[in-house]
Amino acid sequence: VGKEVGIMADLQGPKIRVGKFENSKVLLKEGEKFTLDIACELGNQDRVGLDYKELPNDVKSGDRLLLNDGLVVLRVQSVKGGEIFTLVEQGGPLSNNKGINRAGGGLTAPALTEKDIADLDAAIAMGVDFLAISFPKAGADMAYARKLADAASAKY
Repeated sequence: VGKEVGIMADLQGPKIRVGKFENSKVLLKEGEKFTLDIACELGNQDRVGLDYKELPNDVKSGDRLLLNDGLVVLRVQSVKGGEIFTLVEQGGPLSNNKGINRAGGGLTAPALTEKDIADLDAAIAMGVDFLAISFPKAGADMAYARKLADAASAKY
């Protein structure tokens, strides 16, 4: 066709997840209370564990948390120790290991994980034209990704 098409590699970025449930999943209903708890082993209708232990330090009352790709929305009511007490604003199914993000970003998880760094190297080796960094928090994150891409380019 005579047109060039650029190839982009989209790096996953940090994926913060809820833990596992006793019965693999729950159905959260609007108006219910639900607790995210870093010490919880197996979740139930009232609470679930977290794989990212810093989340209670990253959120505050009033924050909106998006779970299961935004299908479930929780509003933080309060935080005490490793527990985040929430109210379900938008109910829906929640099953094992679903993703969780804070609306508007601002989590302290690093923008590039070890997997992202390995994937970046592989993408450069394959000759991609563009890299997408999923959750940069500041220009320094982009500068670091650029530095890694330059170093990878020098190898190939």
